[in-house]
Amino acid sequence: MKGLQSVVARFPRNPILVDTRHYGNRIHGVHIKANQHEISNPRSRDVPKGGRLSLAHTEKCAQRQFKKHGKAVFVTLGTRGMLVCDAQGTNHIPGIKVKGKTDIVG
Repeated sequence: MKGLQSVVARFPRNPILVDTRHYGNRIHGVHIKANQHEISNPRSRDVPKGGRLSLAHTEKCAQRQFKKHGKAVFVTLGTRGMLVCDAQGTNHIPGIKVKGKTDIVG
């Protein structure tokens, strides 16, 4: 964590995107990529155990994270696509069905 924060401090104008896993609240100065469960507060009453989170709940969580850090937040939603929250607002980008073999790694 300290290593990442030192890079952010050395290059404050460079956009840095971090796949946060469980460290979203501990990283500052970076754009965040998380899935809907990682961005959500697991103690929230809105979170069904083992269930699908509502788009509205996920949107609120992304907005909260953006307001806290001031950097864009990208939330993957599986087959439902992605949410992007930044200074222009929150946008839902629907998922598309891809047929055939895919290489998800790149």
